[in-house]
Amino acid sequence: MKIAVIFYSMSNNTRLVAERIAEKTGADLIEIIPNKHYPEKGMKKFIVGGFCAMMGEKPKLKDYEFCADKYDTVIIGVSRLGKLLCTAYQSVFKQA
Repeated sequence: MKIAVIFYSMSNNTRLVAERIAEKTGADLIEIIPNKHYPEKGMKKFIVGGFCAMMGEKPKLKDYEFCADKYDTVIIGVSRLGKLLCTAYQSVFKQA
C-alpha cells in the first residue's frame, strides 16, 4: 500500500509527527511551504497568522509534487489557528 503524508509545519510540531508517521509506515513526505514568510514565534505568530486565516488569505506555495492517483492512502497534517485552517492549507484546498 502506497501512503503519502502531506504537511505544513510552522513550528516543526507537525513536521515531527509527519516524520514519525513516515518512519512507521514508509510513507512519502510532501511538505507544503508558502512563498510568504510568516512569524514563527510569540504573539506575532498568532496575530498575523490568525488575521490572515480569518481573511481567507491563500498564499502562493513553493512547487511541490503530488499526484493522488499514485497513493492508496493520503494523510494530511493540518495546522490550525483556532477554528481556522492555516493559510497554506487554504491554498492547497483551493487548488484541489
